[in-house]
Amino acid sequence: MKPARVKRLRRLVFHDIKSPAFNEVKAAFEVDLLKGIDGQTTDFLNMMLERRHVYEHNGGVADDRYVERSGDNLWRSGDLIRETDQNAHKLLSTLPILAQNLQDDFHEIFPLTAWPVHYYEERMGKRKQSAWFGKEEPAT
Repeated sequence: MKPARVKRLRRLVFHDIKSPAFNEVKAAFEVDLLKGIDGQTTDFLNMMLERRHVYEHNGGVADDRYVERSGDNLWRSGDLIRETDQNAHKLLSTLPILAQNLQDDFHEIFPLTAWPVHYYEERMGKRKQSAWFGKEEPAT
C-alpha cells in the first residue's frame, strides 16, 4: 500500500461499525464484514459496541455519548447498564458471521496453500502418536 493509505488505515477506529472504518476496509481490501447482516442486527451490533465503550471507560454507567450514539432508549445517562442473556446470546451468535466474512474475503485475496496444512496435520499426527511411545491412544 502507499504510505498515505497505510497512515489512513492506522487511524481507523473499529469500535463503531457506522464509522468510516468499515467502509474504508471494504473499499481498500474488498472485505465486507457485514455481508449478510441485516439492518436490525447492524443496529444491535452498534449498540453493543457502544456498550463496550461504557463498560470499559465508565464502569457500566451510561453517559450522554451512549444515549446519543447507541440507539438504545432503555437507559438514560447515569444509569447502570446490565446485560441480558438474550443480548449475550445474540451477540455470540452474530460474531461468528463477521469472522466468517473476514475469513472468506481474506482467502479470496490470499488463497489457501494446501501443503502447509497437510504438513502441519502430518506433524501433529506424529506428535500425537509419539506422545504414547508409538502405541495406540487409550480409549476415552
